[in-house]
Amino acid sequence: GEFNRVVGQYVARTGRSLDHMQNFLDCVRSRELTVANPKVMHHSMTTVHAANICMWLKRSLKFDPVKEEFVGDDEANTYLSYERRKPYTI
Repeated sequence: GEFNRVVGQYVARTGRSLDHMQNFLDCVRSRELTVANPKVMHHSMTTVHAANICMWLKRSLKFDPVKEEFVGDDEANTYLSYERRKPYTI
């Protein structure tokens, strides 16, 4: 009940939906910014992904946030991307 009350107050106060998928699609159409700041969310998720890689490899790693890669660990860096199916490339 408390969660619903707090979320309801937030939505009423800001006029922002917490439905991020719908918000993203709406923003694609309107060209407005999403509720979640893309730059902040990118950095937040990078941290989560780095922690997951540490868990998978069962060891501590040093991550360079500027280069967005692990320092001196080629094996860990292989988890940062994957081979994309043609013609889908970055």
